[in-house]
Amino acid sequence: MTEQHKKSLNYVEFNEQLIARYQEMLLRQVEGAYRKGEMEPDAYLNFLSVVCEADTRNGIYEHFEGVFGDLIDYHEERLQARILKGAEYIESIGPQHPKYAAAVRKYNALCEKLQEQQGRRRANGREGRDRLRFRNAQ
Repeated sequence: MTEQHKKSLNYVEFNEQLIARYQEMLLRQVEGAYRKGEMEPDAYLNFLSVVCEADTRNGIYEHFEGVFGDLIDYHEERLQARILKGAEYIESIGPQHPKYAAAVRKYNALCEKLQEQQGRRRANGREGRDRLRFRNAQ
């Protein structure tokens, strides 16, 4: 009877440690993004307030897979918004503007970053959205 109780405690302790490790990773990611200005305060608080209430290993893995997936989606959506804003800026200034070439380079770099992120998502079995295309600087 005592042995079964010890196994249960070890199982519970393992799950608590697993949750703590994932929470620590999430906290580092969210705090780093917030400090760099890559995350809005409300999103920062939302990610910090997420609590894992799962009591099985599979439940814990699924919970954090969902949370990290939401974090990826958040960053991808912000990057897409920057790309769209850049496209609008490029269209508004036209190819004769002195900052046109620099704006196109920045736009293309953002598109490349998005494509890299989407490539990693596909490699990990989590599909992203391919919406944006590179521009040619003329």
